[in-house]
Amino acid sequence: MTRTRSATTGGHDGGGTGSGNVSGVLPSIRFSTFYDPRATRPSLTFPPISRTLPNGNETIRVGRYSERETQPTVPQNVPSAAPVGFKSKVVSRRHCEFWYEDGKWYIKDVKSSSGTFLNHIRLSPPGTESKPFPVNDGDIVQLGIDFKGGEEMIFRCVKMRLELNRGWQSKLNTFKCVLHRQPSFRAALTSSHGHGVLGTRLC
Repeated sequence: MTRTRSATTGGHDGGGTGSGNVSGVLPSIRFSTFYDPRATRPSLTFPPISRTLPNGNETIRVGRYSERETQPTVPQNVPSAAPVGFKSKVVSRRHCEFWYEDGKWYIKDVKSSSGTFLNHIRLSPPGTESKPFPVNDGDIVQLGIDFKGGEEMIFRCVKMRLELNRGWQSKLNTFKCVLHRQPSFRAALTSSHGHGVLGTRLC
């Protein structure tokens, strides 16, 4: 599987519909903080970040957050391939990229200095662009390595769990809505945890 230069700078080559969206459903990816039980200190914490590709063939650039560059605020469930930035000194300005092709998500390091790790395996040497690697739902990606001697969060690496193509989970289907409207079901939810089940939306 090869990548053209135009694909890594904002999308696939023009002409045709491309190979990104093969199922008719927009590809989505969600980054959430991974709390490594083996680590002696926590990595950088951040709120979950979601992206849904508008056309299915865009590239999501990931790197260090910069106040000089515009960091767009993307509303939840709105298709966007806006860049993702992290406030960490060990993350390169351009660190890695994600894209969707032929029904799968891919990642590659784009010459970062401190490395991109997929499930604890480094993708390429420092300053070297890696080949594309497929990623799966639940994979762990680490950006950079903790700066020795730096105790502030800004010197911590980024560890994130990937959630792929789970956009359907944010919406309740018709059957669930009907079920949630049943008084007996709502009462069971409330009584099971006192204040309802965490993460369950009642219609």
